[in-house]
Amino acid sequence: MYYGYIESESLKNPLILNRYKKVKIEIEYVPTSQNYPYVHAYYLKFTEQEILKEVKKFSKEIKPEWYALFWDNKTVFAIFSNKVFTLPNEGNWRSDAYKEIQQYGVTHGIGLEYMDFNKNLKRFYQTLANKK
Repeated sequence: MYYGYIESESLKNPLILNRYKKVKIEIEYVPTSQNYPYVHAYYLKFTEQEILKEVKKFSKEIKPEWYALFWDNKTVFAIFSNKVFTLPNEGNWRSDAYKEIQQYGVTHGIGLEYMDFNKNLKRFYQTLANKK
């Protein structure tokens, strides 16, 4: 089973989220954001059979300067506008592939503080664990 974290503000058409089963929805305060101090965070669930199709779909819908993460225990998809990175789920993020993703995000207008997979994925796992 794959999970996804995406903020509705990141999508060209946030209404597409209505097509998906939500695991959890949160309104998050982002004090470092000047444009979006509050975001609507959606946790979604996907099967292994549908994940690649959904990753491609979201890559076409996500706005520049945003990204989303979809993952399972083995694989993480970092989804940008018309660009997807696939890498092994490291748990402790330090690899060159991860650093490449961070650099890509920064060069496309995403603050480095938002590209911290160690912090973000840990928080996502905790949120989903509390949901069960």
